[in-house]
Amino acid sequence: MLATINESPAWHRKEVVLAFAMASHPRLGAESPLNVLDGDLLREVLTLLPIVVGGPDGTAFTLKEAMEMALGDGQVISVSKGEHIVGSNPGQLDDTSGLTSLQITRPVRLTGDPAGGTVLRGMLELVDGATSGSISHLTIHDAGQRACVRASVGCWTLDRCILLSGHAAAVRAEGEAQVVARRCRFGGEGEIGTAVALEYELPRQWVDTAGSVQEYGLRKHSCYGLFAQDSASILIDSCQVSYCS
Repeated sequence: MLATINESPAWHRKEVVLAFAMASHPRLGAESPLNVLDGDLLREVLTLLPIVVGGPDGTAFTLKEAMEMALGDGQVISVSKGEHIVGSNPGQLDDTSGLTSLQITRPVRLTGDPAGGTVLRGMLELVDGATSGSISHLTIHDAGQRACVRASVGCWTLDRCILLSGHAAAVRAEGEAQVVARRCRFGGEGEIGTAVALEYELPRQWVDTAGSVQEYGLRKHSCYGLFAQDSASILIDSCQVSYCS
């Protein structure tokens, strides 16, 4: 049951979490078989129960809060459909001044709604401690940083993601990081973005934004779709890299 919980309806996930909470309660779960598990094993089991970000069934208001709630390595974090600022704190949900980068310092499995519509704004930084993990079913727009996802350590998998950068790169791998991407789209906004007026008074204005030269008024292009340096590697399978300058 736990292996397929992330594919279950939200109401089912909520019932499973409630059942585990009751079973681990000193009085309500006094005779529960769950009590035969030691603390470390129980923690490993509970990491399979997703922390849900946002939505009516959310257990965390923001992604940053969910990361702080993670019980152990491999914690599943499910981000509800809608738009989220990656580093915002509770109370900043509609405040664009919220932090637009978030450091991930432990192995996690981060997923959006498989049906689409889960959008993150900002940069996810995979840094010391984030030795492995996965990111799936997410659309990530950068907010002026060096990348949508910057990996400096670990082995990470991207699956069915759309990473749109109007600046430096969609994915940036550094150090000894290893990134494997499947069925993803990387690069600039392209047809997904919204262009302003298509007619200009000459001369046109050119703007250098974090290394990516943009023509004023046109949809933003990424300087690089994928960027690897040092001993890092990026392996892609069935992916699209487009709208890069």
